[in-house]
Amino acid sequence: AAAIAMGFAVRSGVLAGVDVEVFRALALTKTASSQGLITAATMFTWIADGELRSILLALSVIWLLWKKERQLALVMMVVPVLAGVTSDVLKILFARPRPDLVPHLDGVSSMSFPSGHATNATALFLTMAFLLPVGSAKARLALAIGFAGASSLSRVMLGVHWPTDVVAGAMLGLAFALAAKAVAAPVLRA
Repeated sequence: AAAIAMGFAVRSGVLAGVDVEVFRALALTKTASSQGLITAATMFTWIADGELRSILLALSVIWLLWKKERQLALVMMVVPVLAGVTSDVLKILFARPRPDLVPHLDGVSSMSFPSGHATNATALFLTMAFLLPVGSAKARLALAIGFAGASSLSRVMLGVHWPTDVVAGAMLGLAFALAAKAVAAPVLRA
């Protein structure tokens, strides 16, 4: 609900000034930014790209099935996909253009709000942290937040998303991950 409310606030122009100021502070350019920083942002964007996300999702589901955790495997398989579909539908509904204040440092093929990378990275990495009982729960959560946050921030740094796109995408992904955790709670407690 918060992501959708932010979409309406963005559409009304209420957050335009904040978006522009934060975008200008974070966006990188080939001429004024270090190549190392651009490479790092590109790497974190790649972590949240569809191909790698699909591989991580498939490996997570296979691992859960191998552990005979069929219910968790089903939740792991469905929730991140629903998050991505929801993000795609909201992009169509809000039809927000991409930022055009600096040249994009990554290819884009859809509208801007909400960020699909932020939605998908947050949903996948947090759902993995909640459902894959490997190592310490705190360590899993810290890694998930770190990867999702860096992937999300990289979208603004590469000039392809407004900050509010990323915040809304992260909120949307978080909602789906928390839903996954809630649905899986009875199995996780057993």
